[in-house]
Amino acid sequence: MDNKGETLCFISESPMTRHNPRENNETLEARIAQSYKSLSPRLQKAADFVVANPMDVGTQSLRHVARASGFAPATFTRLAQAIGFEGYADLKALAQTALLRPDLSFSEKAAQLVADSQPNAEEHMFHRQSVACIRNIQAAMQMIDPRRLNAVARRLHKSRRVLLYGAFGSAGVTEYLAYMADYFSPNWTLAEDRGAPLGPSLSRLGPRDVLFLVTMPPCARKSVLAAKEAAQRGAYIVVVTNTHSSPALPYASEGFVVPSESPQFFTSYAATLVLLESLIGLLVAREGKEALSLIAKSEAEHRALQDYWVAE
Repeated sequence: MDNKGETLCFISESPMTRHNPRENNETLEARIAQSYKSLSPRLQKAADFVVANPMDVGTQSLRHVARASGFAPATFTRLAQAIGFEGYADLKALAQTALLRPDLSFSEKAAQLVADSQPNAEEHMFHRQSVACIRNIQAAMQMIDPRRLNAVARRLHKSRRVLLYGAFGSAGVTEYLAYMADYFSPNWTLAEDRGAPLGPSLSRLGPRDVLFLVTMPPCARKSVLAAKEAAQRGAYIVVVTNTHSSPALPYASEGFVVPSESPQFFTSYAATLVLLESLIGLLVAREGKEALSLIAKSEAEHRALQDYWVAE
């Protein structure tokens, strides 16, 4: 099987101020993302290695990391300084902090939420959730290269068939994506729609087709297996997730890692929705008059069936 690796891409937001990496809950990925665009091509490749190998960075010596990556030790020292650290030791410390931080389950996050409850919790939670979603969207704007999004839109546009799949919490957003696409693109199909089994849909995929997969931790086993099966059949695979460690990403032809931080117990899909809606906008613009004609036809059919509410 051809192992299709994801493309890691970060874009700069603003210069970083130097501080102790243990003072807050920032991640190494976020720290690199904020300075990525300003890095030289060589430092960008070193940053990609750091993001893809946090265990080695956090637990192994600089000499070992340099040997494994093919870069000189001084390259990682320059990278650390370029993203706002005093030196490589601070970068390594942040990687170690991430390794020590447990991955909390939904119930553990909910318990933490209850324990942190404050007076006027309703107003406070609305503010915190809103701020988290805004930050996620702003971070996604910096992290996602529009050229990659355009490339995916081109591939979707020329594909024979697009199969959409999302399990657990991701099922709703993929259903929304399918609903939007159905207005102008009849070759998009929602996997397991109306109880249909996943297997037959995957068995029809080939090199001219696309599997569009949305999956967030804890990843559904069927999502990972779907990506693996589609890769074996030569399909183009798009994976949208919130972590570089997603088990579905190794099978991706193109992967988008979207921020999903939330003060409540569940994953936030706000930034993911912005990504999906942007992709639909690109597709409609690309298909032009043909899309306009199909959308108008869909609206006319809804009116003929009296699907829309009309005031008396």
